Amino acid sequence: MDFYKKELRNFFKALSEEFAWRWPEIETIKHGFREKIGADGERTANIDYACEQIILHQLNKLEFPWIAFSEEIGMFSSEHNNKLRNIVFLIDPLDATHNFLIGFPFFSISISVFIDGEISHGWVYDPIRRITYLGISHEGSFLINEKGQCRRLTTNNTRKLNQSIIGLIRPKDDSEYSKYKDLFLHSNKIRCLSCSSLEIIYIAVGIYDGFVDLSTEGWQKQCDIEASLLILREAGGIAVDKNGRPYKSSVPTLDSLKKRVNIVAGSNDTIVNEILKSTEKEEKYNARY
Repeated sequence: MDFYKKELRNFFKALSEEFAWRWPEIETIKHGFREKIGADGERTANIDYACEQIILHQLNKLEFPWIAFSEEIGMFSSEHNNKLRNIVFLIDPLDATHNFLIGFPFFSISISVFIDGEISHGWVYDPIRRITYLGISHEGSFLINEKGQCRRLTTNNTRKLNQSIIGLIRPKDDSEYSKYKDLFLHSNKIRCLSCSSLEIIYIAVGIYDGFVDLSTEGWQKQCDIEASLLILREAGGIAVDKNGRPYKSSVPTLDSLKKRVNIVAGSNDTIVNEILKSTEKEEKYNARY
């Protein structure tokens, strides 16, 4: 395990560095879409393909066998002969592609790693601010700036909804809006920035206090949020579904690139319960991670 941790730290460091020096070049890539449909069932944007190629370049330098699931290319693996591939990567080459395409500077690259069936690492990179967020299971979460300076992340201790800053997925109809109405009226601030991975990270950093997706069919894919949720958990936060059940990580499959779920994330169980009670007042919840 220590060998893997060292190799993965080096991998993520090299990946952050490559994205940092290549981002000015990447930003000049022609906006538009490739003809091929991605593994997530949607059209692949040129920018997503470019980011995925950088990740693949670094993955192929690893000295151990692995399997990866990525939103565009699907499933692929190392060329090692060893059939025992107990390291699994789950990759979102670019979360919030639409933000990039319209010039709104809020998007991220996200990778989670599973070792022997358990999530071990979450890495989220913000290329605009050149900030790396890294979570390591049972070791904590960290923010690393472009100078290599590192600080441990800890969530806020906000306990009241009227003091909280909440990010959310925009309601699409009257039924969804009715769930959010009290949240709109009673939280301190509402943000809707269309990048779930970074908005969940912002809870871990202490900028947000919660993030809510109560859309009818769910909007969150595992590849979008898995790394961010590990970082959040290691910073002291929690995540549950719309019924207050703890979010459970599962070993990635091709379904991880397509299947969508609801999520309610927060800096602590008290604020998550406040959010849940504000969205479904007729029910009582007791969210515990």
